[in-house]
Amino acid sequence: MSAYLHAASMVKVGVYIYARAILSADAVPHIIGWVGIVMATITLIYGFLMYLPQKDMKRLLAWSTITQLSYIFLALSISIFGSKTAFLGGVAYIFNHAFAKSLFFLVAGALSYSCGTRMLRVCRA
Repeated sequence: MSAYLHAASMVKVGVYIYARAILSADAVPHIIGWVGIVMATITLIYGFLMYLPQKDMKRLLAWSTITQLSYIFLALSISIFGSKTAFLGGVAYIFNHAFAKSLFFLVAGALSYSCGTRMLRVCRA
């Protein structure tokens, strides 16, 4: 249950608020789109760099979630410039991420239970 709540709902609240703000506003200033693109790109790079040295399975998945959410923010920020495809792609990615990441957390829990630890080096087998 914890994996579902984390992957499907809790981390998506900010994305939902951002998407609702884009939809409810008549014309969003382009500077908001540029700020969103820059911030999403910075978060993508930082999340990727923090993803690489992780030794703990769940921390690795948490950094992966941060990176994937920045992809969604990037798509929503691009949609401010008038791209309906970017908005629909971002929304589709929300559902894809919720489903896939909840399964990844369940698999990580099963692996850590069977290995007796969450450390990746120990679970090599």
